[in-house]
Amino acid sequence: MDDKNKAYWELHKQIWQEEFDKLDKNIQRFVIDNPEANESKRLDDRVESIISKELTKKTS
Repeated sequence: MDDKNKAYWELHKQIWQEEFDKLDKNIQRFVIDNPEANESKRLDDRVESIISKELTKKTS
């Protein structure tokens, strides 16, 4: 795995966990049990948005 890819996935893991931890326990369970559900997709979209902003800051 190249360094850029590794950095992306390390950041992804950190941000995903932070955002997941903010969710209500019932929503957390739903996301885990239903990875294709809208709630799961919204979490993924939020994580991707945050990562994009973070990576943009680092390259500016």
